[in-house]
Amino acid sequence: MMAYVLGYTSLFTFVGQYDTFKKNNGDDDKRESHSDKFTMTPKGQEMDCRAIYETLRQKNRLYDPALKLTEKWHKCCFSFFVKILLRHYMMKMGVVLPNIIVVTNNPDVAEKYASVSNYRECNVLSIFEEVRDAIHKGVQIISHPLSGSIKPNQTPYKSVVISAKGGTLDFKSLQIIEDAIATLKRLPENTRSFDESILADFRIIDLDHIMSAVLSIK
Repeated sequence: MMAYVLGYTSLFTFVGQYDTFKKNNGDDDKRESHSDKFTMTPKGQEMDCRAIYETLRQKNRLYDPALKLTEKWHKCCFSFFVKILLRHYMMKMGVVLPNIIVVTNNPDVAEKYASVSNYRECNVLSIFEEVRDAIHKGVQIISHPLSGSIKPNQTPYKSVVISAKGGTLDFKSLQIIEDAIATLKRLPENTRSFDESILADFRIIDLDHIMSAVLSIK
């Protein structure tokens, strides 16, 4: 996103400098005009380029390809920039979503992405197994199941983003989810009970990871 902002700022700077150059080199109608005739140097070998420019400008026969190209790129970049910002905002608000499914046991995630969520009241291992079964049907994994600094056995909530449409078996996605399941099974089971404030924090952390994953989808 920062690259788009910097690129568009540079374009505005270039257009401003070009407009200043044009104003200083022939667009001021109050400036004394040149003769319609081409002037020659004393040696008679070179024509005055400024006189040629001024003559064509006065007769409306001047075609400036640099200006035309600048205007065209200005419109294209502005339209592209607005579309990127609008898509980013609408995806952040959950209005428009890419073609995904969010497998989750987090009620906050299920509420945020109600139209694409597959909500289940289960533990983290069951979520991973649900994702694995979906991958065997041809979908691809989008968000890493072990993302974040909290280990999967330390949080009761976990969400994973997968593609909505299936195809051939994606072995990379299968390897990722199998490794996540093996990692979770190696970790000791957490039997600690959490109060509601801590559970709310876990839900917010998981929701933040999913929002970042959704916004990163191109």
